[in-house]
Amino acid sequence: MGIVALTNLPRELYPKIDFNWVFVVVLHPGVSPEEVEKFISIPIEDAVKDIDYINTISSISSEGKSRVLIKIKSISESKYDRVLQDIRTEVNKVHLPDGAEDPYIMSFSSYDFVPLISVVISGDVSELKLNKYADELKSELEEIDHISGVNKFGGRDREIWVQTDPAKMKGYNISFDEIAVAILSRNINQPAGTIDIGRKVYSIRTIGEFDNIEEIGNVIVRTGRGGGYLRLKDVAAVADTFERRRTTSRTNGKNSINLSITKDVEGNTIGMIEQIREVASNWNKRHPNVKIILTGDTSVRIKDILGKLEWNAVVGMLFVALLLLIFLGWRNAIFAALGIPVTFMLTFIFMWQHGDSFNSNSLFGLVLVLGMLVDDAIVVLENSYRYIEMGYNSAKAVAKGAVEVAGPVISSVMTTIAAFLPLMLLSGIIGRFMKIIPIIVSFALVASLFEAFLILPSHIADWSGTPKKKHTHRSSKFLEKVRHLHLRFLKKSIRHRYRVLLIFLVLAALAGMGMKLIPVEMFAHDEISLINVWVRTPSGTSLGQTDKVIKEIEKRAMSLPSNELIAVSGNAGIMQTEEEWINSPDVGQVKIDIVERWERKRGIREIIEELKQKCVDIPGIKSIQFEEVKTGPPVGKPIEVKVKGKYLDKLREVADLVEKELATIDGVENISDNFNKGILELRIKVNEEKAALLHLTVKQISGIVKAAFNGMKVGVYREGDEEMNIRLIFSASGRNSLSDVADMLIPLPSGGSVALSDVADISTAREYTDIRRYNRERAITISADVDKNKTSALRVNQELKNRFRNKIQKIYPDYRLDFGGEMKEFAESFSNINELFAFGLILVYIILSAQFKSWMQPFIIMFTIPFAFIGAMFGLMVNGFPFSITTMYGIVALAGIVVNDSTVLIDFINKSRLRGDSKWWAIMQGGRVRLRPILLTSITTIGGLLPMAVGIGGKSEVWQPLANTIVWGLTVSTLMTLFVIPAIYAIGEDIRERLGFKPYKTIELD
Repeated sequence: MGIVALTNLPRELYPKIDFNWVFVVVLHPGVSPEEVEKFISIPIEDAVKDIDYINTISSISSEGKSRVLIKIKSISESKYDRVLQDIRTEVNKVHLPDGAEDPYIMSFSSYDFVPLISVVISGDVSELKLNKYADELKSELEEIDHISGVNKFGGRDREIWVQTDPAKMKGYNISFDEIAVAILSRNINQPAGTIDIGRKVYSIRTIGEFDNIEEIGNVIVRTGRGGGYLRLKDVAAVADTFERRRTTSRTNGKNSINLSITKDVEGNTIGMIEQIREVASNWNKRHPNVKIILTGDTSVRIKDILGKLEWNAVVGMLFVALLLLIFLGWRNAIFAALGIPVTFMLTFIFMWQHGDSFNSNSLFGLVLVLGMLVDDAIVVLENSYRYIEMGYNSAKAVAKGAVEVAGPVISSVMTTIAAFLPLMLLSGIIGRFMKIIPIIVSFALVASLFEAFLILPSHIADWSGTPKKKHTHRSSKFLEKVRHLHLRFLKKSIRHRYRVLLIFLVLAALAGMGMKLIPVEMFAHDEISLINVWVRTPSGTSLGQTDKVIKEIEKRAMSLPSNELIAVSGNAGIMQTEEEWINSPDVGQVKIDIVERWERKRGIREIIEELKQKCVDIPGIKSIQFEEVKTGPPVGKPIEVKVKGKYLDKLREVADLVEKELATIDGVENISDNFNKGILELRIKVNEEKAALLHLTVKQISGIVKAAFNGMKVGVYREGDEEMNIRLIFSASGRNSLSDVADMLIPLPSGGSVALSDVADISTAREYTDIRRYNRERAITISADVDKNKTSALRVNQELKNRFRNKIQKIYPDYRLDFGGEMKEFAESFSNINELFAFGLILVYIILSAQFKSWMQPFIIMFTIPFAFIGAMFGLMVNGFPFSITTMYGIVALAGIVVNDSTVLIDFINKSRLRGDSKWWAIMQGGRVRLRPILLTSITTIGGLLPMAVGIGGKSEVWQPLANTIVWGLTVSTLMTLFVIPAIYAIGEDIRERLGFKPYKTIELD
């Protein structure tokens, strides 16, 4: 069953993360950003603001579109579904203005955020043919099982444009409305019921839909008095073309269309990408005149990360087996090692039934718990083996040995689970990202307990052979030397117990102070072989001019060494950042796929630095950012601050001052903001008195102007199964100057027409491209990166906060800063993880109190937790790793691991005291007898993680610091457990005696 489960588990880079983000999108074509904000965005914000569990509400109001992003707190799936339904209900109650489309509401997960792979189709063919090829390939890809979506970027929908000539319209005195009515009246297929004729029934239908494009030109617009006809082709040109270009797309310098592919939860990424490759290869053989390039292949990263973890797991397993062989002999080593595959198989079955995937997080959980899985078996085996050495037969030995340690073994497993399991409640994106780790660890530990007490004892009893009075193995001499050395130092530790305690307290204080010397980082990232270049040109720049800038960046990127480059893709008109997708003529992006790091000599940062130098002199750029793509969840920029206030002009002034302050802080780079000054616009203010005299309204005039210059849908044209919009619009020659706007004819209800300039005043002004809001206030977001060699995000944020309070806020008292991004996520996660740490410690104390029936001894045992902290801090400083959420995660996990050795040690000392031994004898005997299991359990746990900590099977920036933290923490805590815990136990006994507590009651133990 375990093998079946393993083969059926989907292979992923990371588990599915429900971001708890809800997008509400409303389209209202042709409406200004201010109107969209006032009549759509703000009403939606007001409608959802009182719904429970909403964390933040932000919105972007741009021309013709409102995008409201609602971030929901970390809640259960059932609660999230209820909140999502409440949002749908409240949004649907909002009264939207006439002409606005129905709201589109969607939820967002990591599977939507990161595509499986992108299939890029390019070539020197016409746009029509390239579009058809892309649609054909898209259809084939959608047939692959578990594909949830194939999104097409770069292609345009086909449209039929009816482009009217304003001069001819004026000559014939014909209006836009008259042409529109003529087309709509002609392009009809109208059913008219049925008729019975004899024994047959006939349906009746009037056929009027266009059969070909020529028919559109022949539509009769007006009948002349002399019997002639004015046809559409007399005043307009009909063209089979595409919708207006809003973005451009190229790959390696050729026009391209990108098919971005996402999957559902059940799909296996590696297997699906193999199918995608096969479909693309077969398709390309049929169409050799175009080229297909696969970019952003996540299977490469999955194989890399999983390969590292799998190799580290294998090396760790072999290392654990070798240690068992050295210390326990081959027979007992087999007994103990058998628990690893048994436990893993049970865990795989659990993952399969639970709907999890085999990903880097779940695999790391297995690597993390690898060395712990044999701890229970070692304690049971070692204690049973001790009785075999005393001369008991194997059945009796295992019965006595297993029962004797059952209490402390179960307690040690439960304390480890108590420290790990609360971590699944960690809030935020980081918490959801790492949630699977404590679940996997906890279940694996429960499975190991099952194996240690139900399967292992039967193996020992059946296969241990004939008991011997004196059983020796190859490690006995070495262990005796270690034991003598240990006892010698243990005596000194107990004798100078108060001095030992003082030294420990000093070390703990130094470790706490040393934290300030360790750099802080939100989340470590493994390198991905992809570079994003995000570009902004000055406000008002046309799409064509922006595209020229993007072309130049592409050209310079393609001059990088060919052995490092896979593909260079450029887009103008769109910028897909980690936080949002921006559609505007003055933005663009270039995506550079480079070969994997094992195939090149340079790192990503070196390549980026060269690219920066190549692009430094490109004209027409307002801002340019070079970003290495990061693994893990999206947490925002290291520096991300929102300037909040009422008036956009003042917001811009404050934002400029904040950016100037940031620029003076050493180590801050790539400063940018999301404010766009907007484009120049023609403002048409209708003279109500003149319009009223002509029986015209503002609405009528604005509708006619919008149709003429933005286009007006006047039906559809069908060609086979393809459906195209018919768009009525002024010809290009009729909409390329200010006079074209002023001279356009407005039809009068009474007949005839009037020039627009006769009923309206026309002026120019600058319009905001978009208006952004955060938690129901207007806001501008400023972001920046930091050079980790010079400073940290924490220091920069604190410095900026002080400067704003002391300088800027005194000038602009009504404007505030809201710090977000990486540091906000870090602060929230750090605060939450501390709460979970405290909760875990309480659970550990309760479990130990129940085990020892004492309030003091659990405190003695829990002294090992500060030991682990000392080791973890020392390990971070030695190896140069930053203090991050993952290292903090490791420290919390250590709290449950390091108490295990102390639990077994104190339990033995207590039992010795109950037999009547003195406290000194009991402590010395406990140290002597429990030395071997303490060393073995610690060494195997360390051994299981050591390959990952030192990077034997390949280094991971994400998991290596976590493994390093546990290895160092457990190493130091084990050494201190052997010497400091007995000293603290002795101090506790001193306190008991001084307080007059009764001595231990002596009982007989079987």
